[in-house]
Amino acid sequence: MKTLIIYESIHHGNTERIGKKLAEILNADMVKANWYYVKKKYKLK
Repeated sequence: MKTLIIYESIHHGNTERIGKKLAEILNADMVKANWYYVKKKYKLK
C-alpha cells in the first residue's frame, strides 16, 4: 500500500519540512493541498 501525505504549509514552512521527513521515512508521495480545488468541490466560501 502506498502512502500519500497532503499538507498545507502557510507561514514558516514547518509543516512542509515535517511532511518531507515523514514522506522520506515512509517512502510516501507528498502533495500540497489546493484550497481553491477544495472550496470549489465542496462549495465553500
